[in-house]
Amino acid sequence: MSLEKPVIIGIYGLPGAGKSYLMRQLKEKLSETDFLFFEGSEVIATLTPGGLDAFKRLSQEDQTKYRHAAGISIKEQCKSLKAVGVVTGHFMFWSGGEEEANEVWTAADAETFSHIIYLDEITSVISTRRQNDTVRDRENVCLDHIHRWKETEEDRLRKLCGTHGIIFTRAFPYPDMLQRVVPLIQDFATHTEARNLEKASAKLDMALSESDGKLDTLVVIDGDKTLAPQDAGQMFWDRYCIQKLSWKEAWTPTSVHSGPLGYSYEAFRQVALLHDEALGQKDFDDLCDSIAKDVDCHPEFVSLLKEISNSTHTRAVVLTCGLSRVWETVLKKLELGAKVNVIGGGRLSHDLVITPEVKRSLVLHAQKQRGLFVVAFGDSPLDIPMLCQADKAVIIVGDEKTRSRSMDTNLTSILENDEYRLNAVQIPLPPEVVPRLDVNKLPVINFDNLELNRAIFHSGTGLKLHHATSNAAAKVLATSMRDASVGGPELRERHRRAGFYLAAQFVSKIVGLEECEIRHVLGHQDHGYCLLHERKTLIVPLMRGGEPMAFGVNDVFPKASFVHAKNPPDITELHLQDCSTVILVDSVINTGKSLVEFVTHVRGINTKVRIVVVAGVIQADAIAKSSLLAELPKDFRLEVIGLRLSKTKFTGQGTTDTGNRLFNTTHLD
Repeated sequence: MSLEKPVIIGIYGLPGAGKSYLMRQLKEKLSETDFLFFEGSEVIATLTPGGLDAFKRLSQEDQTKYRHAAGISIKEQCKSLKAVGVVTGHFMFWSGGEEEANEVWTAADAETFSHIIYLDEITSVISTRRQNDTVRDRENVCLDHIHRWKETEEDRLRKLCGTHGIIFTRAFPYPDMLQRVVPLIQDFATHTEARNLEKASAKLDMALSESDGKLDTLVVIDGDKTLAPQDAGQMFWDRYCIQKLSWKEAWTPTSVHSGPLGYSYEAFRQVALLHDEALGQKDFDDLCDSIAKDVDCHPEFVSLLKEISNSTHTRAVVLTCGLSRVWETVLKKLELGAKVNVIGGGRLSHDLVITPEVKRSLVLHAQKQRGLFVVAFGDSPLDIPMLCQADKAVIIVGDEKTRSRSMDTNLTSILENDEYRLNAVQIPLPPEVVPRLDVNKLPVINFDNLELNRAIFHSGTGLKLHHATSNAAAKVLATSMRDASVGGPELRERHRRAGFYLAAQFVSKIVGLEECEIRHVLGHQDHGYCLLHERKTLIVPLMRGGEPMAFGVNDVFPKASFVHAKNPPDITELHLQDCSTVILVDSVINTGKSLVEFVTHVRGINTKVRIVVVAGVIQADAIAKSSLLAELPKDFRLEVIGLRLSKTKFTGQGTTDTGNRLFNTTHLD
């Protein structure tokens, strides 16, 4: 519970709705050790000289002051005792002869309450109670007035709660009010964001433990508009709640997420309560099952999931911010329910909500706690935290008329920000739809893509490849390095420039940047940028051929350490102690054999250090499906950067050996 804003639950409803009677029942039912109970009018009476009678004679302005003071008093007591507050209160009074109601809600109420439960008692029951009340003097008003009063109060209170980020729900007297309210209060008192994440992590662990073999890959798929083109949540509200229940559009998930709660934990909890308000459990389940019949998964995903279900080392999970019941039913319909788990919520009884941050945290949990390589599929801004955290991200692009309009803006911001590590491609579904953004920045692939399938199904692929073969700058640099007439110091300088280019263009983006203090040319202190944890970075040229390029890398990252290595043991445990990134540099990667030996040696000493390889030329066979590099375990997470990718099967020797050309020793070989 936050000490800044403790859990304080307001019990509201018309005079005659049963607030005081319910409060007496709650005191008997709930522990007064964990809860503090307040009758709002009694708190006002204790603060007002002369008590409640004196309060009623005060001007409206003075009454507001005492109501405000009562709210602050309740909040401070709950904070100091670290207890959950339950408070009965009035929102408005409305005499039968008045055109407008008199709202008595104050700014302190908005600051005090975390939750509001509105007692939506039957209008005729309220009328009868008011008429039979011998303790309080209640005005006798007609049923139409009570109904109008209740609707107006409920609507205005709900709007105020939405404006101030207070979770609101109604309680109905079926079978009785106490049975409705007690579970709500107990849930509000104990359900926290931390507990929610623990619950989600436990569900993921349970799903992963059901695998028959040793897992090394997790495929995480969003539901709505990713796994299928439909938005099941929108169908739920449009098809039933708005059309058949005449539900107000201002009381929908869309209105919640467009308000101050955004896409926070509290927002998704509010949406779960809306689902509870709209339908009972059985009707809710029936409607979800009906919607599932009209959800048509993309056939490409169906094929993928069926292939994953037969894999011993890959598991798939549908991770949805929407209605888990719909996606569970969809998967059962496809006979995939036993092999593909759904993690999501929908109702308060699910005891779980999935937020964008929960999605990211579950991917991180799979990586860090389970050592899994994670491939994530998503379509909207809600998926971006998950996509950024994943080892490989696939953005599903739907029809321009229905896909997320804000996704392009969010993606552009992410791709241009060096702090994010988004290793993403896009798949248009259906294939003919227009892709998002610049396809050079966000390459377009399909489900048959070799690299994607290797990432999902191959037990190796601890390799991520980046190369600049088609870049104009790379073409110029590579041409100068391949010129047979150039050797010695001049060729070493050209290799140095290539190393500089690859470090500035690729390494800085892959590793990330951080701010650093610099002295401006005008004499004042200013902020600049350097490689993330640059002082904890180790640059290692592999044998003599990698040295010139390594010097170019060092020019870009001057605070990094520099260690020559002819053989893997030349890199010692002392070198890797407290090291954040190791940059291995070689002029040419032929078979990848020596590089694998170096990488395996480094991983044997430090399992967490980031390993980045910078090379001038990478032979295509070195990264082919059956290559030594491709067979590296996924948890090695090796980033390989090349100036160019070559399909020429050729190993230099004598006058064509790069090392000999760099140091004018061609005559010695």
